[in-house]
Amino acid sequence: MAQSGDTVEIPATGERFVVLRTSAQTGGELLELEFHVNPSGSGSSPAGCW
Repeated sequence: MAQSGDTVEIPATGERFVVLRTSAQTGGELLELEFHVNPSGSGSSPAGCW
């Protein structure tokens, strides 16, 4: 189970997720994340997205 402060990094795209608040902390209302993307835009889009 994710906890506040947990970080998930995707080295291939330079993306990073940081958990700010979990559903357990907000009574099931939300999961709050920071989503950081690579400023060079080298990440790839999911197939069929566009």
